[in-house]
Amino acid sequence: GYPLKKIQENNEAEIMGVVADDARESYPAEAIVELNSQESGDVEENVDRIIQWIHAWRQARGLE
Repeated sequence: GYPLKKIQENNEAEIMGVVADDARESYPAEAIVELNSQESGDVEENVDRIIQWIHAWRQARGLE
């Protein structure tokens, strides 16, 4: 059989695919953003991007 690590990776990928599919079915396309997290620096870049979105959202509503 497959090594445990490979099974876990496949399960995680399948779960993320289901979540993405559910989001596409539930929200308009312009409300969905998929962020790549395959390289080591991707997560940090994604966090920075999300923080920027939060600041922009708050500023647009006069909360900052």
